[in-house]
Amino acid sequence: MATNSQDWVVADAAFKRIGDNWSKTTWSTEAWFKQKRDSAAQVAPILIRIRATRKEALANMQTPEGQAYVKAVEQKLAAFEQPCLQDSNGDQTKYEMELSVGEKGNAELAQSEQRQNAFSNCVMRGLYQSFLKKETPFPPPPHAS
Repeated sequence: MATNSQDWVVADAAFKRIGDNWSKTTWSTEAWFKQKRDSAAQVAPILIRIRATRKEALANMQTPEGQAYVKAVEQKLAAFEQPCLQDSNGDQTKYEMELSVGEKGNAELAQSEQRQNAFSNCVMRGLYQSFLKKETPFPPPPHAS
């Protein structure tokens, strides 16, 4: 059930409990079982990190300092979003991402648990290009990273 709903964190824990005792009735083939097990093992740690980062970011955003910083970043992020509006082909799907800003205002990491669309891919690409160029498009954060 966890693999069918793509809950890779739960699936990874279940696969660790199952070990090598997979059921042919459930999985049909050992190859299918191993493919899903390996996917869960790769994706689960990433999702755990994303969730921890999100929890920290939400706590930071509750402070007055954090709320002011979010507004400043949103204004700067618009420069990445505007060129991407054309690429979205009218896709109005809500998209959320977490952005980690380095101590000098550089984009360190942008991540999301959601399936990406044309708009989000474009924004992520812009942030990555900015990272590669060692740009500092955002104001320095109140606390590093």
